[in-house]
Amino acid sequence: MQPDLAAQISCLPFPYLLVSPDNLISVANPAAENFLRQSAKTLQGRDIGSVLQFKDQRVERALHDANADMVARMTPLETQSGGAYDVDIAIASVTQSHGWRIVTFSEPSPSLLLGSPHKETGASLRVQSPDILAHEIKNPLAGIKGAAQLLERKLQDKDKPLTQLIRTEVERIAKLVDQMQSLGSQTVQPPEPCNIYEILAHARAVAEAAQVSSVTFYEEYDPSLPTVGGVRDALAQIFLNLFSNAIEACHDAQKPQITITTRYSSGVKFRLPGSDKAKALPIEITISDNGPGVSEDIAEHLFSPFVTSKTNGQGLGLALVQKLVTDMQGRVYYERDAIRGLSHFRLLLPSYEN
Repeated sequence: MQPDLAAQISCLPFPYLLVSPDNLISVANPAAENFLRQSAKTLQGRDIGSVLQFKDQRVERALHDANADMVARMTPLETQSGGAYDVDIAIASVTQSHGWRIVTFSEPSPSLLLGSPHKETGASLRVQSPDILAHEIKNPLAGIKGAAQLLERKLQDKDKPLTQLIRTEVERIAKLVDQMQSLGSQTVQPPEPCNIYEILAHARAVAEAAQVSSVTFYEEYDPSLPTVGGVRDALAQIFLNLFSNAIEACHDAQKPQITITTRYSSGVKFRLPGSDKAKALPIEITISDNGPGVSEDIAEHLFSPFVTSKTNGQGLGLALVQKLVTDMQGRVYYERDAIRGLSHFRLLLPSYEN
């Protein structure tokens, strides 16, 4: 005989709550009892808002809205028993039972954390690493590089920079794939002296070559900027991601434009995680576009994995940007200037120290 619904719910490995139209918990499975450290009998009849408290007001509102369905990732949760977690939560309406909702939540998979600190062992991470995908990417990359080399032999000197650009980008992407395979680890490459203007020029050339619309770039550079202490390939990837996003964001503007600004801020320091020392981040690089900006409901979580305003976006680009910037002990911020109609991505980076 087929197991009844109660037996199926009791076997679910993740917390499950059935919530009534008046926000009272009606059913709690054993996984919910363990997670919340309360028995199902104690939980039944309790207002769900007294048991679960979410810092994100959007989730809190959806929790008390009988008609709201939503899925949220990496959401800070505090429980009545004193627990504090980052969870993935899903709220779903029960069909043909108006006002009744199912609430499920779980701690995020380590494969979604993009290098965030976690307790899983290296072995478990290797099982979830995208080795097969990396292999499938590297094979065609090798073919593209070989084709570019053959094509370069037949081109005139004036056209060869384009094939050289292709080969350079193929090599950079291959290195990026290697980095993606190790995102779960805490290995950080040591800083090296980087000429930020050479890297900006290269990333800009790649972004301009790939763009469909005509976007004008402007530069407002501080010529006295010192050498950056970072990782060249990581910086190239950061700027390419930000340039590509900016081009896409402003391409519908009447006069689409992107401004790259650099300046030296001697007084900017940040305390390093787990340390009493403060790190100076004097090099400021801002990439601004005159697009409409991102909606307010995702601006706060813009650098979180899988958060995107793009129809076909994966929400990994800015998460990777933050990961790479953080690995270099830098900071990255998004700001919106509504008065001037500009969006700013501001990077703060350390200078190179021998």
